[in-house]
Amino acid sequence: MYLLNILSIIVMFLAKSVKKHISLIVKVLLDIFSLSAVMGTCWMFFKVFPIFETVVFCADSTLTYSYKEAIVSEYVLVKGFIFAPLLIFPVIESLILLTRQVTFKDAKRRLFFNIYNNIIVFLFGGVSVLSICLLLKPCVGSLRPHFFEVCQPKNGCDGDSSKKRAYFEQSDCSGKDLIKMKNAMTSFPSVHSTISTYVAVYLCYYVETKMKNKEAGILKRVLQCLFAIAAIVIIFMPLHTNRNHWSDILAGNIIGTIFAFVMDKTRHNLERRWPIKLLLFHDPLEELSVFKD
Repeated sequence: MYLLNILSIIVMFLAKSVKKHISLIVKVLLDIFSLSAVMGTCWMFFKVFPIFETVVFCADSTLTYSYKEAIVSEYVLVKGFIFAPLLIFPVIESLILLTRQVTFKDAKRRLFFNIYNNIIVFLFGGVSVLSICLLLKPCVGSLRPHFFEVCQPKNGCDGDSSKKRAYFEQSDCSGKDLIKMKNAMTSFPSVHSTISTYVAVYLCYYVETKMKNKEAGILKRVLQCLFAIAAIVIIFMPLHTNRNHWSDILAGNIIGTIFAFVMDKTRHNLERRWPIKLLLFHDPLEELSVFKD
Protein backbone atom coordinates (compact mmCIF):
# COMPACT_ATOMS: atom_id res chain seq x y z
CA MET A 1 0.00 0.00 0.00
CA TYR A 2 2.81 2.36 0.93
CA LEU A 3 4.59 1.55 -2.34
CA LEU A 4 1.43 2.27 -4.33
CA ASN A 5 1.12 5.68 -2.70
CA ILE A 6 4.70 6.52 -3.64
CA LEU A 7 4.12 5.37 -7.23
CA SER A 8 0.93 7.42 -7.48
CA ILE A 9 2.77 10.51 -6.25
CA ILE A 10 5.53 9.98 -8.81
CA VAL A 11 3.00 9.49 -11.61
CA MET A 12 1.12 12.65 -10.61
CA PHE A 13 4.37 14.61 -10.49
CA LEU A 14 5.42 13.36 -13.93
CA ALA A 15 1.97 14.08 -15.36
CA LYS A 16 2.08 17.61 -13.98
CA SER A 17 5.57 18.17 -15.39
CA VAL A 18 4.55 16.82 -18.80
CA LYS A 19 1.45 19.01 -18.87
CA LYS A 20 3.49 22.07 -17.90
CA HIS A 21 6.11 21.49 -20.60
CA ILE A 22 3.91 19.83 -23.23
CA SER A 23 4.71 22.42 -25.92
CA LEU A 24 8.44 21.99 -25.35
CA ILE A 25 8.17 18.20 -25.47
CA VAL A 26 6.17 18.37 -28.72
CA LYS A 27 8.75 20.73 -30.24
CA VAL A 28 11.64 18.43 -29.31
CA LEU A 29 9.86 15.35 -30.67
CA LEU A 30 8.97 17.12 -33.93
CA ASP A 31 12.56 18.31 -34.36
CA ILE A 32 13.92 14.80 -33.80
CA PHE A 33 11.35 13.35 -36.20
CA SER A 34 12.19 15.94 -38.88
CA LEU A 35 15.93 15.25 -38.65
CA SER A 36 15.40 11.49 -38.71
CA ALA A 37 12.91 11.61 -41.59
CA VAL A 38 15.14 13.71 -43.85
CA MET A 39 18.29 11.71 -43.16
CA GLY A 40 16.56 8.31 -43.22
CA THR A 41 14.84 8.96 -46.54
CA CYS A 42 18.01 10.12 -48.26
CA TRP A 43 20.07 7.27 -46.80
CA MET A 44 17.57 4.71 -48.12
CA PHE A 45 17.64 6.46 -51.51
CA PHE A 46 21.44 6.23 -51.58
CA LYS A 47 21.40 2.53 -50.64
CA VAL A 48 18.56 1.42 -52.94
CA PHE A 49 18.74 3.77 -55.95
CA PRO A 50 20.92 2.36 -58.78
CA ILE A 51 23.97 4.37 -59.80
CA PHE A 52 23.65 5.97 -63.24
CA GLU A 53 25.79 4.55 -66.03
CA THR A 54 28.81 6.68 -66.83
CA VAL A 55 30.67 7.15 -70.11
CA VAL A 56 34.35 6.40 -69.51
CA PHE A 57 37.28 6.80 -71.90
CA CYS A 58 39.74 4.01 -71.30
CA ALA A 59 42.68 6.39 -71.69
CA ASP A 60 41.26 8.90 -69.21
CA SER A 61 44.28 9.71 -67.05
CA THR A 62 42.11 11.32 -64.36
CA LEU A 63 40.83 7.86 -63.36
CA THR A 64 44.14 6.02 -63.21
CA TYR A 65 45.43 7.16 -59.82
CA SER A 66 46.32 4.65 -57.13
CA TYR A 67 43.91 3.84 -54.33
CA LYS A 68 44.72 5.26 -50.89
CA GLU A 69 42.84 4.88 -47.64
CA ALA A 70 41.12 8.04 -46.44
CA ILE A 71 43.01 9.98 -43.77
CA VAL A 72 39.69 10.99 -42.19
CA SER A 73 36.84 8.69 -43.19
CA GLU A 74 33.38 10.04 -43.94
CA TYR A 75 32.07 8.14 -40.90
CA VAL A 76 34.54 9.90 -38.58
CA LEU A 77 33.77 13.22 -40.27
CA VAL A 78 30.03 12.85 -39.65
CA LYS A 79 30.64 11.86 -36.02
CA GLY A 80 32.78 14.95 -35.53
CA PHE A 81 30.08 17.08 -37.16
CA ILE A 82 27.49 15.73 -34.70
CA PHE A 83 29.59 16.17 -31.55
CA ALA A 84 31.11 19.56 -32.47
CA PRO A 85 28.00 21.62 -31.62
CA LEU A 86 27.58 19.76 -28.33
CA LEU A 87 30.92 21.24 -27.25
CA ILE A 88 31.11 24.60 -29.04
CA PHE A 89 27.64 26.10 -28.54
CA PRO A 90 27.30 25.47 -24.76
CA VAL A 91 30.73 27.02 -24.11
CA ILE A 92 30.15 30.15 -26.21
CA GLU A 93 26.57 30.67 -25.02
CA SER A 94 27.66 30.29 -21.38
CA LEU A 95 30.40 32.89 -21.86
CA ILE A 96 27.90 35.25 -23.45
CA LEU A 97 25.40 34.90 -20.60
CA LEU A 98 28.11 35.71 -18.06
CA THR A 99 28.24 39.23 -19.54
CA ARG A 100 24.48 39.84 -19.28
CA GLN A 101 22.54 41.60 -16.56
CA VAL A 102 19.90 38.93 -16.05
CA THR A 103 18.55 36.90 -13.15
CA PHE A 104 19.66 33.32 -12.64
CA LYS A 105 16.21 32.04 -13.66
CA ASP A 106 16.19 34.05 -16.89
CA ALA A 107 19.78 33.03 -17.59
CA LYS A 108 18.91 29.33 -17.32
CA ARG A 109 15.95 29.71 -19.67
CA ARG A 110 17.91 31.75 -22.18
CA LEU A 111 20.88 29.37 -22.02
CA PHE A 112 18.68 26.34 -22.70
CA PHE A 113 16.79 28.12 -25.48
CA ASN A 114 19.94 29.31 -27.26
CA ILE A 115 21.88 26.07 -26.93
CA TYR A 116 18.94 23.94 -28.05
CA ASN A 117 18.03 26.13 -31.03
CA ASN A 118 21.64 26.55 -32.12
CA ILE A 119 22.22 22.80 -32.04
CA ILE A 120 18.94 21.98 -33.84
CA VAL A 121 19.45 24.62 -36.54
CA PHE A 122 23.08 23.58 -37.02
CA LEU A 123 22.26 19.87 -37.17
CA PHE A 124 19.31 20.38 -39.52
CA GLY A 125 21.53 22.31 -41.93
CA GLY A 126 24.20 19.63 -41.67
CA VAL A 127 21.71 16.83 -42.24
CA SER A 128 20.37 18.76 -45.24
CA VAL A 129 23.78 19.16 -46.91
CA LEU A 130 24.63 15.53 -46.20
CA SER A 131 21.28 14.50 -47.70
CA ILE A 132 21.98 16.57 -50.81
CA CYS A 133 25.27 14.69 -51.20
CA LEU A 134 23.55 11.31 -50.79
CA LEU A 135 20.95 12.28 -53.41
CA LEU A 136 23.44 13.60 -55.95
CA LYS A 137 26.02 10.82 -55.72
CA PRO A 138 23.99 8.00 -57.37
CA CYS A 139 22.24 10.41 -59.74
CA VAL A 140 25.48 11.83 -61.16
CA GLY A 141 27.55 8.63 -60.97
CA SER A 142 30.86 10.48 -61.13
CA LEU A 143 33.91 8.19 -60.95
CA ARG A 144 36.70 8.71 -58.44
CA PRO A 145 40.33 9.23 -59.54
CA HIS A 146 41.21 5.69 -58.40
CA PHE A 147 38.31 4.09 -60.31
CA PHE A 148 40.32 1.81 -62.64
CA GLU A 149 42.43 0.36 -59.84
CA VAL A 150 39.39 -0.46 -57.71
CA CYS A 151 37.08 -1.55 -60.54
CA GLN A 152 39.52 -3.56 -62.70
CA PRO A 153 37.13 -3.56 -65.73
CA LYS A 154 36.30 -6.94 -67.29
CA ASN A 155 35.83 -5.54 -70.79
CA GLY A 156 35.43 -2.34 -72.73
CA CYS A 157 39.06 -1.25 -72.49
CA ASP A 158 40.78 -3.91 -74.57
CA GLY A 159 42.35 -3.16 -77.94
CA ASP A 160 42.98 0.47 -78.89
CA SER A 161 42.06 2.04 -75.57
CA SER A 162 43.13 5.54 -76.58
CA LYS A 163 39.80 6.16 -78.33
CA LYS A 164 37.61 3.47 -76.91
CA ARG A 165 34.90 4.29 -74.41
CA ALA A 166 32.50 2.16 -72.43
CA TYR A 167 29.53 2.39 -70.09
CA PHE A 168 30.46 1.10 -66.67
CA GLU A 169 28.21 -0.45 -64.06
CA GLN A 170 29.25 -2.22 -60.89
CA SER A 171 28.75 -5.58 -62.65
CA ASP A 172 31.39 -4.61 -65.24
CA CYS A 173 34.10 -4.59 -62.59
CA SER A 174 36.17 -7.63 -61.66
CA GLY A 175 37.17 -6.24 -58.27
CA LYS A 176 35.93 -8.27 -55.31
CA ASP A 177 35.30 -5.46 -52.81
CA LEU A 178 31.73 -4.41 -53.67
CA ILE A 179 31.70 -1.54 -51.18
CA LYS A 180 34.86 -0.02 -52.65
CA MET A 181 33.53 -0.43 -56.19
CA LYS A 182 30.27 1.35 -55.42
CA ASN A 183 32.15 4.05 -53.56
CA ALA A 184 34.45 4.51 -56.57
CA MET A 185 31.40 5.43 -58.68
CA THR A 186 30.06 8.15 -56.33
CA SER A 187 32.66 10.91 -56.34
CA PHE A 188 30.43 13.96 -56.89
CA PRO A 189 30.03 15.96 -54.70
CA SER A 190 32.72 15.65 -52.03
CA VAL A 191 31.22 14.91 -48.60
CA HIS A 192 34.41 16.13 -46.91
CA SER A 193 34.23 19.45 -48.74
CA THR A 194 30.49 19.92 -48.23
CA ILE A 195 30.38 19.24 -44.50
CA SER A 196 33.66 21.02 -43.70
CA THR A 197 32.63 24.15 -45.61
CA TYR A 198 29.20 24.19 -44.01
CA VAL A 199 30.58 23.81 -40.48
CA ALA A 200 33.34 26.41 -40.93
CA VAL A 201 31.18 29.07 -42.61
CA TYR A 202 28.31 28.58 -40.17
CA LEU A 203 30.55 28.81 -37.09
CA CYS A 204 32.40 31.84 -38.48
CA TYR A 205 29.12 33.68 -38.98
CA TYR A 206 27.87 32.51 -35.59
CA VAL A 207 30.94 33.98 -33.87
CA GLU A 208 30.76 37.15 -36.01
CA THR A 209 27.15 37.92 -35.03
CA LYS A 210 27.64 37.03 -31.36
CA MET A 211 30.88 38.91 -30.69
CA LYS A 212 30.58 42.44 -32.04
CA ASN A 213 32.37 44.57 -29.44
CA LYS A 214 36.05 45.50 -29.57
CA GLU A 215 36.84 43.62 -26.36
CA ALA A 216 36.01 40.34 -28.10
CA GLY A 217 37.76 41.16 -31.38
CA ILE A 218 40.93 39.12 -30.89
CA LEU A 219 39.12 36.06 -29.56
CA LYS A 220 36.65 36.24 -32.43
CA ARG A 221 39.38 36.31 -35.10
CA VAL A 222 41.30 33.49 -33.43
CA LEU A 223 38.22 31.26 -33.40
CA GLN A 224 37.38 32.08 -37.02
CA CYS A 225 40.95 31.30 -38.11
CA LEU A 226 40.84 27.96 -36.31
CA PHE A 227 37.54 27.04 -37.98
CA ALA A 228 38.88 28.04 -41.42
CA ILE A 229 42.19 26.19 -41.02
CA ALA A 230 40.47 22.99 -39.87
CA ALA A 231 38.07 23.17 -42.84
CA ILE A 232 40.86 23.78 -45.38
CA VAL A 233 42.87 20.82 -44.10
CA ILE A 234 39.88 18.46 -44.29
CA ILE A 235 38.72 19.82 -47.66
CA PHE A 236 42.02 19.05 -49.41
CA MET A 237 42.53 15.62 -47.84
CA PRO A 238 40.52 13.82 -50.58
CA LEU A 239 42.77 15.36 -53.25
CA HIS A 240 45.86 14.03 -51.48
CA THR A 241 44.35 10.54 -51.19
CA ASN A 242 43.01 10.48 -54.80
CA ARG A 243 39.39 10.26 -53.67
CA ASN A 244 37.90 13.36 -55.33
CA HIS A 245 38.38 15.63 -58.33
CA TRP A 246 38.74 19.39 -57.91
CA SER A 247 35.22 19.82 -59.34
CA ASP A 248 33.82 17.60 -56.55
CA ILE A 249 35.58 19.81 -54.00
CA LEU A 250 34.28 23.02 -55.60
CA ALA A 251 30.70 21.73 -55.72
CA GLY A 252 30.90 20.78 -52.05
CA ASN A 253 32.16 24.27 -51.20
CA ILE A 254 29.23 25.89 -52.99
CA ILE A 255 26.61 23.63 -51.39
CA GLY A 256 28.08 24.02 -47.91
CA THR A 257 28.32 27.82 -48.18
CA ILE A 258 24.74 28.23 -49.39
CA PHE A 259 23.31 26.13 -46.58
CA ALA A 260 25.50 27.90 -44.00
CA PHE A 261 24.05 31.28 -45.07
CA VAL A 262 20.48 29.98 -44.96
CA MET A 263 20.80 28.31 -41.55
CA ASP A 264 22.62 31.30 -40.04
CA LYS A 265 19.69 33.49 -41.09
CA THR A 266 17.32 31.00 -39.44
CA ARG A 267 19.33 31.10 -36.20
CA HIS A 268 19.43 34.90 -36.28
CA ASN A 269 15.63 35.08 -36.58
CA LEU A 270 15.10 32.66 -33.67
CA GLU A 271 17.28 34.75 -31.37
CA ARG A 272 15.10 37.81 -31.89
CA ARG A 273 12.50 36.28 -29.58
CA TRP A 274 14.51 37.08 -26.44
CA PRO A 275 14.92 40.86 -25.68
CA ILE A 276 17.88 40.69 -23.28
CA LYS A 277 20.51 43.44 -23.31
CA LEU A 278 24.18 42.52 -23.74
CA LEU A 279 27.29 44.03 -22.16
CA LEU A 280 30.23 42.56 -24.05
CA PHE A 281 28.58 40.67 -26.86
CA HIS A 282 26.25 41.98 -29.50
CA ASP A 283 22.55 41.10 -29.51
CA PRO A 284 20.56 41.50 -32.76
CA LEU A 285 17.61 42.70 -30.64
CA GLU A 286 19.46 45.94 -29.89
CA GLU A 287 18.96 46.91 -33.52
CA LEU A 288 15.17 46.92 -33.02
CA SER A 289 13.74 50.18 -31.66
CA VAL A 290 11.02 48.34 -29.72
CA PHE A 291 13.65 46.88 -27.38
CA LYS A 292 15.66 50.05 -26.87
CA ASP A 293 15.46 51.98 -23.59
